[in-house]
Amino acid sequence: MGAGTSARSLEPAGVTPGLRVDVTKREEVRNLHNTVYLSSEGIPLGWTGGYSGCDPGTTSGDSQDAVLRRINYFRAMAGVPAAVVMNDGYSAKAQQAALMMSAQSSLSHFPPPGWACYTAEGAEAAASSNLAWGSAGADAIDGYMEDYGQGNTAVGHRRWLLYPQTRTMGTGDVPGDGQVRAANATWVFDGNYGKTRPDTREAYVAWPPPGYVPYTQVYTRWSFSHPDADFGSASVNVSSNGIPVAVRLEALASGVGEPSLVWYAIGANPNAPEPPSKPTQDIEYSVDIRGVRLGGQTVGFAYTVRAFDPAVPGPEYAMPEVAGSAQVPVGAASPYTVTAVPGAEGYQWRQATRETGTVLEGAESNLTGFMDQTSGGYEVVVRSPVASGTSAFHLAQPSPARLQALVYEKGFVVGATSELRFKSRLGWSSVRQRAAVQVSLDEGRSWAEVYGQSGSGGAGESAFNARTVGLAAWAGRTVLFRFVYDYAGSGTYFPQTTDGVGWYLDDIEFRNLERLGTVGSPTLVTGTAFGFQPAAEGSYLLQARALVFGGYALDWGPAFAVGASGTTPPRLEWVGAPQVLGNQVALDFRVTAGTAPTRYELLRARDGVWDWVPVPGATLQEVVPNRDYRFTVDAGPGRSGFYRVRGF
Repeated sequence: MGAGTSARSLEPAGVTPGLRVDVTKREEVRNLHNTVYLSSEGIPLGWTGGYSGCDPGTTSGDSQDAVLRRINYFRAMAGVPAAVVMNDGYSAKAQQAALMMSAQSSLSHFPPPGWACYTAEGAEAAASSNLAWGSAGADAIDGYMEDYGQGNTAVGHRRWLLYPQTRTMGTGDVPGDGQVRAANATWVFDGNYGKTRPDTREAYVAWPPPGYVPYTQVYTRWSFSHPDADFGSASVNVSSNGIPVAVRLEALASGVGEPSLVWYAIGANPNAPEPPSKPTQDIEYSVDIRGVRLGGQTVGFAYTVRAFDPAVPGPEYAMPEVAGSAQVPVGAASPYTVTAVPGAEGYQWRQATRETGTVLEGAESNLTGFMDQTSGGYEVVVRSPVASGTSAFHLAQPSPARLQALVYEKGFVVGATSELRFKSRLGWSSVRQRAAVQVSLDEGRSWAEVYGQSGSGGAGESAFNARTVGLAAWAGRTVLFRFVYDYAGSGTYFPQTTDGVGWYLDDIEFRNLERLGTVGSPTLVTGTAFGFQPAAEGSYLLQARALVFGGYALDWGPAFAVGASGTTPPRLEWVGAPQVLGNQVALDFRVTAGTAPTRYELLRARDGVWDWVPVPGATLQEVVPNRDYRFTVDAGPGRSGFYRVRGF
């Protein structure tokens, strides 16, 4: 580390550095993707520099956090140490390198002094970095991992990102300005090359790795790295769900990270980005590598990759459900519990008020109620064509790289009869452009499609058509809605924003859904129990969510409806000491104040921890009507401990 520089971890507050994931567990990999990976999506660079005067500037801490999370995500998935930190000195020089690449509209690890915005420190960074032109921020890390293109047959960018010994990196990013393209420089040489290799999950480093992998990260080029291996006589056999896949080996390249074997499926194009098709079910790839020379012996390796859609839960999926009383008094803390989720490291809960009634959204109020996530440069609210009224929404795609979206700001609670209705007109649109409605269960980190329509390749629809989408599959959940117009990433597209091109929407109707009103801030749960104390009468919803990987939140569980009334909360007190009656223990209590509950529950501290759980088999007897009661429980082993009683 150079003088005057510092190393810093860019993990979010409260998140433990050093990611680890069990790739044999689908749900654990899914959670890693839907938290760590997706939390680094769409973060603005916050660039403070400028092309005029060649000011490299800096990027925001949030942007640098996102780049680092993306790097450590891929390293954790690959099974190498995922505790890389950013070096501020590396990043400052990488920032100069990124500006040079963007301003020059070219890439070079050895730029000459005549380049635009040239600096000696930028040139130093260029020689020590992965370089990207046309992408910046966390997106550039995905590009390095994919490593498509004729000059990337060795997948060198990927190999340096996943090099096990690396501990420190740096990032520089510029966004482009319409005249020149965005660029990234990721400093990957930290002086640990050739040092003692740390422990890795497998003896080798493969991408995609063995185990479960999100299908979007199963790139065209596959790689297999092993220290001190000789792949000169190696062969690779691959099958997909038992069907052989013909592959072609790329030329071997030395001096790039660890020795590696690279291949791709014949028929695929490794020189262009090819977004994989979404699988309808998990796909199993078997890899058999033979003829590897290692330590004077010829050895082989076999492993299985399981590509899956991280938007689709697997059989291990569990939701944290809230349990407790559906009617509570105002001003008193009523107890609730959360069902445990496997792998959870903690929980949060929140409260929200409820707003009933059908919600109808045209465009007459412009974009009120919506978050505009379009690229700009065209009118999103138009006066023609319309289905009714005076206005409609319009989504077009002037740039293929930018998803166009309108996100409805308020969340909803879905019921068994909930529907989304809207009027739709998909005009001039290619078969690679798609209009869709999506829902999110995790406050917009990930989205699942509930309606979709691809373009016709021609003029499309000449009039609005009514669409109805049933939402029963999400009954009980809180969701966000967004309307998107996107491009699949290859083939032709219509970039025009003029009349008749793109997707028109009108008369959006949310039927039989409850809209969330005031939503409280998430509160950390101690164990799996919490108390809810409503401040006023009304109708509330309670939800919980699990925390994983040191502090990342999963999606909210089902909404539990609670009514709060102004009745005086009851006061319950034990009467005397517990009594042993034969093989039973009697626990007597009394209502000493307030409105008598309609039912009671006996709870016990579990394993000496104040995490109260209901006592199964407890029998309640009313001794004096509306005043004195007795719970009896078995006096057998495991029944001793601390008890409490609560009323509903």
